[in-house]
Amino acid sequence: HVAGVAALLLSKIPYLPFPDAKKAIVQGAQPTLSNNGTCGGIPEHVYPNNHVGTGRVDAVKSINIF
Repeated sequence: HVAGVAALLLSKIPYLPFPDAKKAIVQGAQPTLSNNGTCGGIPEHVYPNNHVGTGRVDAVKSINIF
């Protein structure tokens, strides 16, 4: 899914530098529902965490950052 969002970003901005693409994908990520557990000592409501990283990828939000 993340690779697909990266491809969409590059189709909108063909020469988008990698750091900018990564930033857009991370900033566009949405929190996920949590069971209030922990993984590796990191609570699931703290992002990034070991269970879902920075959250669920959101193509529309990531693309609309630019």
